[in-house]
Amino acid sequence: MADREQRWRKQLHDYSPRIDGEAWAMIRPRLLEWMEQIGPAPVALTKDLLFNLTRLAAHCWEQGWDLTPETVLSEAVVEHHIALRVRKGHADNPHARTTLRQARLTLVDGEPLGVRFTRPQRHRSPAPFDPADYSLIESWAKSRRDANHRRTACAIAALGMGAGLRAAEMAGVRRADVLHLPGGLSVNVTVGHPRTVPLLHDWEPLLHLALEEAGETDHLVGVTAKVSGGNYVGDFTTKSGGPDSRRMRVTWLVTHLQFGTPLDLLLATAGNTTLDSFQRYLDHVQRDRESADRLMRGSGAVR
Repeated sequence: MADREQRWRKQLHDYSPRIDGEAWAMIRPRLLEWMEQIGPAPVALTKDLLFNLTRLAAHCWEQGWDLTPETVLSEAVVEHHIALRVRKGHADNPHARTTLRQARLTLVDGEPLGVRFTRPQRHRSPAPFDPADYSLIESWAKSRRDANHRRTACAIAALGMGAGLRAAEMAGVRRADVLHLPGGLSVNVTVGHPRTVPLLHDWEPLLHLALEEAGETDHLVGVTAKVSGGNYVGDFTTKSGGPDSRRMRVTWLVTHLQFGTPLDLLLATAGNTTLDSFQRYLDHVQRDRESADRLMRGSGAVR
């Protein structure tokens, strides 16, 4: 055991990545701190952790983001980093995602190293975004330099996180479909399951930004003169390092389930056809005892 730890410490000491010297000087103390928290691991796993954590931390340092595990290893940052590497010609490496998620389990969630990260089965929904990721999604949307891309990104983020629209439904929304009602903004969905969806207040500012750059009959997503389709949304977010539309919809649904929104109302507003379709989202709902007690006693009920 002692020999293994000595080899592990020598591996850390000898590690010297090919990155900018100034960046390495800033990153190295944090990297060593994280590796100490993770603890001794086999040579191959340690090599993978060092390689992937270094490049991810360097990306965060270049962006001016906090070098904390919560920020560096957030899902939004990991996907943004990998998408940028793909745009530069590197392969999309699922193993890198697995390694970084393993690191997050240990550094952020407190799971011991070695807990195997398994991808959700097809019948399960993707996990919702963590509230800590919301500001990163907003920053991604607002930071697009091209006006059309900025309008599209703001619309995708607002319609996904604020209204739970599917990718194809987002692509069909025109400026005229956004309703300015006394309670706030609502969206008329015309593709798939026609309905009107009230927008969560926190995402209204992004939708207002998208509206400012679109004509009355323009589509908010993609080329304004035509429907871009759901594939355009997926391609756009992947190439620009943006949030996955399915996870945004799950985040919106779980948010409402935690609010205690009545299921019959949520079913109609979400464009779902059966209550069974909500079953897979319940695993992600978390309530403390006090709020659960309050709901069960009717204190938080909608009357």
